[in-house]
Amino acid sequence: MVSGRLVEDLTNCYRSAVDEYSQRRARVGGLQICSLHSAVASPTDNTPCQRVSIWQKTLMTIMERQLKGGRKAHGHNGRNTQSCKLTSKRIEEDSFDEVLQSKPNGSCKMEGCNKTGQKSELNICTYNVRTLRTEESLESLLDELEGFKWDVIGLAETKRQGEGLTELKGGTWLYNRGKTDDDKNAKGIGFLIHNKLKDYVKGVKSYSNRVAAMKIQLTGKDEMCIIQVYAPTSDYDDITVEEFYEDINKAITDNSGTYTVLMGDFNAKIGQREQGEENTMGSFSYGERNRRGERMIEFAMEHKLKVTNTYFKKHKSRYWTWESPNGVTKNQIDFILSNQRGIVKNCEVITNVDIASDHRMVRVNISINKKLARLRFIQNNRKTRISIMKLKEKKEEFQLKLHNRFDGLELEDMDIDERCDMVTSAMLEEAKSVAPTEKRKIIFTKVIQNRIKDILDTNQPREQAGFRAGFSTTDHLQAINQLIEKANEYQLQLCLGFVDYQKAFDSIEHTDMFNALRKINIEEGYVRILEDIYTNAVARIHIDNDVSREVKIQRGVRQGDTLSPKIFTATIEEVFKKSHLNGGINIDGETLNDLRFADDVALISTSTKDLEDQLTGLNRESKRP
Repeated sequence: MVSGRLVEDLTNCYRSAVDEYSQRRARVGGLQICSLHSAVASPTDNTPCQRVSIWQKTLMTIMERQLKGGRKAHGHNGRNTQSCKLTSKRIEEDSFDEVLQSKPNGSCKMEGCNKTGQKSELNICTYNVRTLRTEESLESLLDELEGFKWDVIGLAETKRQGEGLTELKGGTWLYNRGKTDDDKNAKGIGFLIHNKLKDYVKGVKSYSNRVAAMKIQLTGKDEMCIIQVYAPTSDYDDITVEEFYEDINKAITDNSGTYTVLMGDFNAKIGQREQGEENTMGSFSYGERNRRGERMIEFAMEHKLKVTNTYFKKHKSRYWTWESPNGVTKNQIDFILSNQRGIVKNCEVITNVDIASDHRMVRVNISINKKLARLRFIQNNRKTRISIMKLKEKKEEFQLKLHNRFDGLELEDMDIDERCDMVTSAMLEEAKSVAPTEKRKIIFTKVIQNRIKDILDTNQPREQAGFRAGFSTTDHLQAINQLIEKANEYQLQLCLGFVDYQKAFDSIEHTDMFNALRKINIEEGYVRILEDIYTNAVARIHIDNDVSREVKIQRGVRQGDTLSPKIFTATIEEVFKKSHLNGGINIDGETLNDLRFADDVALISTSTKDLEDQLTGLNRESKRP
């Protein structure tokens, strides 16, 4: 039993500690702990024993923080005594470039640099914080980072509004790209940039509220591009996922440099390494691969990126990065990728930074030794001096050995076509043991896409911004906003009609698809391959252990196929050509009558009559068999 006297003494002690802690925090410009006070100051619903336990834990927390604060105040360990907390200093979006241009020129010389400045070391992290919407949550993150070794932290799911750069007390920068007027959600991403690194930041740019890139200057002329991402969850369709990877592709293309680091919450499970992926991932990973993991590995292979999480052996509890609310399910879905494996000295999951997120932080240690890199470059570029006479001798020796090896074999004459069929059959049989069927399909369609994508993109007008490198639907939205502003300014009539095709990707007729591809001069061989794929496509429905009969698929593009979006836009372009849209608005001698966002269309006109004609014509051609 706990006596009432003991409860009263602990209560007084607790309130005294809370008051002292609040005063201390107020003196250094921090936030009050009113939330802590209100949470446990009067637990009337608890028993005396429970209240004693709660207050004891609270007292221990306060005393630990006081002790930590006391050490800081007396300058222990030679650390900066200035508290790195929030201030109200905010750098607006319009002044980003001014801030970056005002920094001194130079190269990044981080911890561990040698005397000649030839070595750079960086600790780069990624963390899905779940939310940094409130100042208290940001304050909590900064508290957790005290004493932690980091230079850049990529943040996912910040849920802060707008885009901006905020300077925190102590010189740390917080860049955030959250929901703007053009966005449908407020997930948000960002960067925390350490004060010792910010002078070397050349620029920060967002491509959506899921993808942002930062470029920093390293030793000499070397640059590093750090890209932070937050991938759509499994609730989103494949089209949204492809748009996400298109944004990453644009970020990599726009910020090409010596080193590239791509990191964030990919919401993908890559599982174990498969054959042929030795240059993309190592032997140490967690869980089983899913469809989104297939897409991530495919993207990494396309851009020659390495999944650094998989190259360092850890305890099995140090691989997973996400935990379900009930603590039962654990997955590895947060990754850091690099275009150069040699610069990554370690990749680890951080367990001692916790702000009540269901994710764990991932950190890589990067070390760039410029002097060694140059030595390797010089050695690899030495001139090879081989005597011409020596080459002739080796040629004759090789020819003799080759002749002797095959001289004793029995030769059989065979028709060329028959021989080709035998070789092809043998290769296909061998491929079955190397890669599963689904994997071969993905690779096969990817090969076709790489061969015909230039023709597909060339035949798309500038009005189409969906699924195209170098084009952005955000730019189209900005163009519409400018049209509305100019129309209001000059008192002009402007009519806009917005069209959203219902089940667009599932309703396209296969015949129309193939005709559209032929009209833009796609080679007949590729068209026939696609015809064979789509013509022989069937579906079955699984319910428990029962399987339905085969159902022939006669319309729509394949879901999850990397080639499907481009086939769709090629078919839609043929519909627009046949519609012969009139009207539109004249801009510098050119007529603009529509803007396209993949399957969404904005029709533009200066009169309701012309807009009605546009809608009628588009509807007629879209329904035409």
